[in-house]
Amino acid sequence: MLQHITEQDFIKSNALKLFSEYKTSRNFGIFTLNGNSYKLSWQSNISKPDIIQITDSIYSIGIDLNFAIIDFKSNKILLNINFFSFYYYTMLLDNYIYIVTELEIIKVNTMNFKVVEIVALPDIFKEMTVLIDKIKIYCFDDSIIEILR
Repeated sequence: MLQHITEQDFIKSNALKLFSEYKTSRNFGIFTLNGNSYKLSWQSNISKPDIIQITDSIYSIGIDLNFAIIDFKSNKILLNINFFSFYYYTMLLDNYIYIVTELEIIKVNTMNFKVVEIVALPDIFKEMTVLIDKIKIYCFDDSIIEILR
């Protein structure tokens, strides 16, 4: 699915560009499924792109300040977001995708892949607990934010 490539291979590749922080990138890759390919680059040497399967042909990928949802069956980018704070992880819950970043939680509808809510956090994200009717978000300054499921 994700193949690491050299910077030269990235430049030469005809694959569609998913996202690239070219001035600061140190890592390069091609994300391929069903014969469709997207190239991406990222700066972090510590983190690896986080790839989540949403359906048989729809995947999300997040790393550094970037996140995208791709439909490999129709070969379309359904959502492409540049963050102001670093990507942490993605969680699928009910009919929503929760994108967790250092300072925000972004809620995306899985039916149309539109952002339905952005929750700004008062401090850096620490952890999240899923309850029956809500999600509790804990921050490093000991603040707690609750959002309805």
